[in-house]
Amino acid sequence: MPVKNTPKYTIVVPAYREEVIIESSLKALKNQLQKDGILMQTEVIVVTADPRSDKTAAIAKKQGIQFAYFSLLTPESKVGKGRDVRAGMLAAKGDYVLFTDADMATPPAHIAPVFQKLESKKADIVIGVRPLKRIHNTVGRRIRSVASNGLVRILAVPGVPDTQCGFKAFTNEAAHRLFEPLETMHWVFDIEILVRARSAGYKIVTTQISDWHDPKIGVMGLAGETDTQANWSTLKELLLISKKRFTGYYKR
Repeated sequence: MPVKNTPKYTIVVPAYREEVIIESSLKALKNQLQKDGILMQTEVIVVTADPRSDKTAAIAKKQGIQFAYFSLLTPESKVGKGRDVRAGMLAAKGDYVLFTDADMATPPAHIAPVFQKLESKKADIVIGVRPLKRIHNTVGRRIRSVASNGLVRILAVPGVPDTQCGFKAFTNEAAHRLFEPLETMHWVFDIEILVRARSAGYKIVTTQISDWHDPKIGVMGLAGETDTQANWSTLKELLLISKKRFTGYYKR
């Protein structure tokens, strides 16, 4: 199939210090896109903050030759996942744009069906929903996951069963409109995006990720942060988003 001048789809992969898994993840992504018949229509953007801290950027660049369209973004310093995803989403050239975690916790087989939902005009945004009561490796993480999502629904996005799954897709127009003004640069940027999406009137639908798997075995699996550090950062950001939501800030 000949390569067109511009891609139809874009996949953004934030990858901070993921040298252990980035090669296998990109190979798995390439194989699935090829199986689905959309490899030659798809742009892949890997965002690697602080690229000199490990070999993630070098490995990703080498693997990039597998794709018809590939970009590597390398912000010099670590700020947070929100900053990195935002950079990738705003650089996307595809008509439909998705971000997914570098560990492929959501199997790549879900990508094509999600793009099809966007193409069918049934939604402006599609978000992955995990079985929160059974996805994590430890009882503690399961309890925190369910509790934190309950708090998010109360304070920010009522009715959304899972705001933190790292698998969300947008039309290009929605992606640029929502990510351009994004202010939350760390873990819960997803929540601000969803609050802004509701304020803007976008149609959001969910897709079940029943086979989501938790690859974070150790306590330092969260981009170098412990669960306690990540939870504290998340709470502060959530409270700020909630305050802005209730004051009508996102409707301006």
